[in-house]
Amino acid sequence: MKKRNLLFFLFLLFFIMNCANMEKEYNNIKNSGKPPEEFINALADFERKYPEHFESKIVLASFYAAQKNIEKAKDYLLRAEAVVKKASRADEQNIATMYGLLGKIYRLENNHAQAMVYAEKAIASSKKHGPQYLFLKAQVLGAQGKTGEALALFDSLFVTMRDEMASDDIWSYAYFLAQDKRMADASMMLDLFFEKGSYFAGFGVFASSVYEAAGDYRKAIFCNFLEYDYHSGYAEADDMRFLSNIDTAEKAVSSQGKGMETRASFQLVRSCYNNSIPIPSDGMPVFAASTYAGLRSKINRRLITGEEFNELLKLEPFFSGFPTYYWSVWQAAEQLSPSGRADFVSVLQKIIALDKSGPYARIAWNTISEMMGF
Repeated sequence: MKKRNLLFFLFLLFFIMNCANMEKEYNNIKNSGKPPEEFINALADFERKYPEHFESKIVLASFYAAQKNIEKAKDYLLRAEAVVKKASRADEQNIATMYGLLGKIYRLENNHAQAMVYAEKAIASSKKHGPQYLFLKAQVLGAQGKTGEALALFDSLFVTMRDEMASDDIWSYAYFLAQDKRMADASMMLDLFFEKGSYFAGFGVFASSVYEAAGDYRKAIFCNFLEYDYHSGYAEADDMRFLSNIDTAEKAVSSQGKGMETRASFQLVRSCYNNSIPIPSDGMPVFAASTYAGLRSKINRRLITGEEFNELLKLEPFFSGFPTYYWSVWQAAEQLSPSGRADFVSVLQKIIALDKSGPYARIAWNTISEMMGF
């Protein structure tokens, strides 16, 4: 009996020491200050060495989810779920994150039943951190065709948790509001998305239709401009055809008695493609799209100021998918500081990263080559 107790004590001592060493090694990696790539590689090595460690899997999954590497993120999340019983009470937030991210991944995979299961698990996992996944539940309800239930939940959350809404929550809410023909509310959500979201293909078409239905023709005009400008960064564009479509749209809007109201907005869009057209000084809605168009026109005319350049840089979160935006930043930097343009090579690299074979990527490559003397 004494021998058995001794063996148990030795095993327990070994287990405690191993756990202590594991946490010490983990904390050393966390506090190492390594560059992101080295940190992730070190953490992945650690996770393989200690497959029972829970938090490291959540950190890795969160990293790959942010990188939109869904396959790797899901793999680490499922591995975390397999050892979740070993998580401590201090891991409450990580447990909610695990269930919530799995729910989001299943929603992206159109596995709505599983997405709902994990949304509910995330909500129930923590009184403090679980409620934020009510937004995910609302999204899944809408994806299941339960628009009424989704909107009822979104309406409630907008009152109680508005500041915690992420950009995809705002977009989903706007979409379901539009489906329910609540265009004024949908346009309000789109205004919020312009402040907190990032543009994606098709957003301009959807937003234009919502703003037009809500009676805001000026914003609808700029949303159409954004859709064209976005796609022109990835394929050869036909500016003359776009301007012809603008002429047709202006005639249609004027026939509805909105000519005076929208004149400046149409003029500003045209001024982005024709330097002989004056840049209007007022009469436009104030939001990211009109600000971008106005700055583009000034850059084309070499009229950009340092203050306006800073204003342009602040627009990056929304325009991070636009090769044309980064080209405008490059042109502005070159105009303001020709001798310091080497400091903005990273802007050209962002263009190339968006689409290595696109029309603006070719210009970016040529510019870098010219700077290097090739």
